[in-house]
Amino acid sequence: MQRGEELYFAQHYCNTFLITAFLSSYSFWMGYLMPTNRLIYYIRKHVYILGYHIDGKEALPPEWIPIEEHWLFDHLIKQY
Repeated sequence: MQRGEELYFAQHYCNTFLITAFLSSYSFWMGYLMPTNRLIYYIRKHVYILGYHIDGKEALPPEWIPIEEHWLFDHLIKQY
């Protein structure tokens, strides 16, 4: 799929959306353009860029649901 097709698909066919790279502008717009009644999750990370702290919870809309990175590691990744 081309990017425009992916955006269209997300808006019209996806019930939920999981953002794995919260600093990606493409992921942001895909989530932002989805209908407001859809659930949007993101992996909350604490990133430091050039000495500045960026927290996904502060950078993304408040109605988007964070999944704590340490929880994801402890409950999913560590098991495998």
